Amino acid sequence: MSQITLRSPSAIHSESLARSPVLSPPPLRRRRAAAPLLAVAVLCAAASTAGAGTLAGFNDFAPINATPDGSLGTTFNGYYNGDTFQLTADGTGGQATSGFAQTTQSLTSFVAQYTYLGTSSGTPADGVAFVVHNDPRGTAALGGSGGSGGFGGATPITNSVAFFFDPYYTASNNSHGAFQFATNGSGGLFYIGDTKVNVAGNYPIDVKLSYFGGTLNVAMRDGVTGNVHTFSTAVDIPTVLGTSTGYVGFSGATGGATATQKVYNFAFQSATAAAYAPIKVSGFTQDVIVENGATSVASATTARFDNGNGWALFEKGVNTSNAAAGLPSGGQVTTSAADGQHAFALAPAAGSNALLLNTATTSGTLTLDNPTALTGLSILASTGNGSGSFDVHIMHANGAPDEVITGVAAPDWFFNSGGALLAGGRVKDDGLGGMAFDNVGTTNPRLYQQDLILSDTINPITGIQFTYAGGTGDTYIFGLSGTQVPEPTAAAVLALGGTLLAGRRRRR
Repeated sequence: MSQITLRSPSAIHSESLARSPVLSPPPLRRRRAAAPLLAVAVLCAAASTAGAGTLAGFNDFAPINATPDGSLGTTFNGYYNGDTFQLTADGTGGQATSGFAQTTQSLTSFVAQYTYLGTSSGTPADGVAFVVHNDPRGTAALGGSGGSGGFGGATPITNSVAFFFDPYYTASNNSHGAFQFATNGSGGLFYIGDTKVNVAGNYPIDVKLSYFGGTLNVAMRDGVTGNVHTFSTAVDIPTVLGTSTGYVGFSGATGGATATQKVYNFAFQSATAAAYAPIKVSGFTQDVIVENGATSVASATTARFDNGNGWALFEKGVNTSNAAAGLPSGGQVTTSAADGQHAFALAPAAGSNALLLNTATTSGTLTLDNPTALTGLSILASTGNGSGSFDVHIMHANGAPDEVITGVAAPDWFFNSGGALLAGGRVKDDGLGGMAFDNVGTTNPRLYQQDLILSDTINPITGIQFTYAGGTGDTYIFGLSGTQVPEPTAAAVLALGGTLLAGRRRRR
């Protein structure tokens, strides 16, 4: 059976998690006098053809599956009401409920979000599930009650990947609940700290999931405190599922303890791998590009590109003998020469257009004009008269932890592979009141694209701090490009990505 590999908690959590001593419990978890409340996201694949790729609310959901059969009619649990799906009812134990959209969806990449609400007169329990599946039972797929959460147990939903959080509070685990990533109904528990999201508080919890590039990211927001909890896991969903399409829905359960459990504000959207587009930033510190109309390099720039040898880059049009030579004008979106999937836009040539890193200037920060959640990030960089490297400190909104990526390469501006923007020449003052050009019409100098793998694709990036890590020349950062996380298309959606604790200070 394919397994999920959980990343280091220090790398993915907004606050460290204490791991449960039981990492792989049996499919049917132990029954307790007060069974835990599980909010589950089950991801399973289907063998049928994928549909349009967007769901909003529950109008396409049918049928409702429940055990015992009479629980639907006698307790009013298990009903769809446009934007709301109630799965269980307080006071009725031993329930298991599920429901799925009839139209299958593509699961190669997707985003989903919903609000969970569990209310109970006692200790709430036992589980709710967001589902996509390839189980032979199709829309009738249903797991066991109690700790099985409606997706696990003796008859689990097969070919599945599951995420759920367990809000059952006990002094022994010193938590406000737990979460689980599981395949085919089985997986390990990881506990949430007291200062984070309280999923047992009888108030709404906003949930957002994002799956891109083999990483499932999850963010939860506490409906009272506004605290945010984020985490991720590496998992190849199509491989685990056996297909790239599947049914999408929810499962739920009660056990020895019960709760009325609902999900609403639900939206799901399949996504494709988007091309990298330019990201507008501020914070450039030097001008190393000669602009049109300039009469000298010295008057047009604040620094030379190649560590004191006098050479600078120039904008197209500066060399009147070769109109094609030079870099694109500032703001012009240019497709990378290295591939067709990246595009960059330089800052205006007249003004600061690069961030300098060297032994004297060891750090600098670029701030995004519009903080954005990204599934991929590419940095446009190069080093003059030698190679260099730098570390990247990615700062997120919503109190989410920062990401640090070390040793990003910035190759020498001549001859190395991966050139995204090809300058087609360089320029310096000739000492006679004019400018001298070199390598005009060639593919040098070059600015290189360096792609980064992001752990957090849910919380918006607010800025990036660059730190000099070594080298033999001056390293310059010229811009950023990225792929954005799409928001599900739904009028009723809660837009968790844009509302997660906007006022909370970022923690480093």
